[in-house]
Amino acid sequence: MERRLLFLTVLGTLAVQAYSTHFFYLPIALGRVGFSPAATGLLLSVFPLATTIARPAGSFITEKWGVRRSFLLAACLLALFSLPMATSRGFQGLLVLRILTGTAYGLCMVALTAFQAMVIPEEGRGSAFSWIAAGYVLPQLFLLPLLDWVFALGFTSPYFWIIPLLAAACVLVAWITPDLPGRLVEGRKAWGTWAEVLGTPLLGSLLVSWVLFALANSAGLQFIPALLSERGMIPSVFIVSLATTSLVVRLAANRLMDRLPRKRMTGVSIGLIGLGTILALGCRSNLFLSGVGVLYGLGMGIGFPTLLALVPDVFPFILRPKGVAVSFFAMDLGWIVSPLLVGGMGEIVGLKFALMVTGLLGLAGGVALQIWGWRATPSDVQVLR
Repeated sequence: MERRLLFLTVLGTLAVQAYSTHFFYLPIALGRVGFSPAATGLLLSVFPLATTIARPAGSFITEKWGVRRSFLLAACLLALFSLPMATSRGFQGLLVLRILTGTAYGLCMVALTAFQAMVIPEEGRGSAFSWIAAGYVLPQLFLLPLLDWVFALGFTSPYFWIIPLLAAACVLVAWITPDLPGRLVEGRKAWGTWAEVLGTPLLGSLLVSWVLFALANSAGLQFIPALLSERGMIPSVFIVSLATTSLVVRLAANRLMDRLPRKRMTGVSIGLIGLGTILALGCRSNLFLSGVGVLYGLGMGIGFPTLLALVPDVFPFILRPKGVAVSFFAMDLGWIVSPLLVGGMGEIVGLKFALMVTGLLGLAGGVALQIWGWRATPSDVQVLR
C-alpha cells in the first residue's frame, strides 16, 4: 500500500474519531448543566441510532458518488449540524442536533472505512489496520486530558464550543482525501447486492463480535469517567492509561497483527474489556486505576484493529461498501443499547451496579465467543475476491 494513502486514511480516522471521542465526556458536561442520568443516556443513544440508520444510505452514496465526494458531503453536513451545539443547552434542541450529527457521522464513517477496506492489500491488512486503529485512540490522549483541565477550572461552555471546531477539522481532511485509485475500480461495473451480503460465510460470527465489543467498550468509555468524576478522581488517569496501552499495542505489534489468528482474538479482547470494567468499579486510587486502564487498553488495542481487518477478510471487494455498512450497523447496536441500559439502570439502582452488569456481559460474552463463536462455520472459509 502506498505510504501516502495510508497516511491519509490514518489522518481521516484521527479527525473523525476526535469528533466522536469528544462525546465520551458528554455525561460529565450534561451532569454539570443539570441533566439526569436517563436524559443523558437518551442523548448518548440517539447519536449511534442515527448513525445506524444512515449506514445503508452511506454505502449507496459511496458506491454512486465515490469516496471523496461522499466523505466531503458528510463532513460538511457534520460541521453544519455541529455549529448550533456550541450554544444549545435544552434537551429537545440537543436531541435533534444529536440525531442530525449522528447521521452525518455515519455517512463519514462508511465512506472512510470503505476506502480503507478497498485500498489495503490482504497481505498487509493486519499491520495497516493497526495504524488506522491508532487514529481511533490518539484523540483520547490529547483531547480528554484537555477537557479534564477545562472542567477542573470550573468551565463547561468550552466543552460545547469545541464540537464545531472538531467538525471543521473533518471537512479539511475530507477535502484532501483522494478517491479510489483507478486500478481498483476498472472493470468493476456492478457492486454486490444486499442478498449476497446476508449470504456471506462468517457473517453471523462477525456481527456478534462487533455487537459485544461495542456494548462492553461503549459502556466503559462513556460512563466510567462519570463515575470516577463523582468520586472526585481524575477520569483521564483511566482514559490516558488505556489509550496509551491501546496505542502501544496497535503500533508496536502492528506486524504481529498480520500473523495472529484474528477470528480467535476477538473473544480475548472483549473479555479483557469486560474484566477491566469490573475492576475499575472498585478503584479508589489513581495508581490502581492506571493499572486497570492498562488491562482495558490491551482489550481495546487487540480488538478494534482485529475487527476492522476481519471486515475485508469476510467480504469480497464488490461487497465491501455494504459489508462495512452492515458491520458498523452491528457496532452501532452496541453503542445504542449501552447508554440506554446503563442510563436506565443507573437511574434505578445506581451507576456502579449498571456498569457491573455491562462488565459481566462483556466478560461472559468474550469467553463464549472464544469457545464457540467462530466454530459455527469452518475457520478456513475462503471468500472469493
